[in-house]
Amino acid sequence: MGFQVKKQTHVVWPVKVNVPTDGGKADAHEFFVKFERLSEKRFNELAAMGQTKLLAEVVSEVGDTEADLTKLTEKSRGELLGETNYRVGLYESYLRMDAGVAVKN
Repeated sequence: MGFQVKKQTHVVWPVKVNVPTDGGKADAHEFFVKFERLSEKRFNELAAMGQTKLLAEVVSEVGDTEADLTKLTEKSRGELLGETNYRVGLYESYLRMDAGVAVKN
């Protein structure tokens, strides 16, 4: 048996979001997300429509830990992606996960 490509259809990955606070500071909010992986073609199609559209398709579950992931409702997905800081943090984490960039401890 020769070379085989390893494929993952979804991955649970940590996300760090910096939420701005008074005085020019930011509070870190860390949590886990189950990301659905996309083909390059589908990624490019959705990316052309914007971050919100892309993330709406790839973010399926969230939780404070890997053990307590909960499926997102359309309402909770809309609230999550409607916040700029969360949208940016999710997008950056998805790109790192998809590229296989390991998270540092």
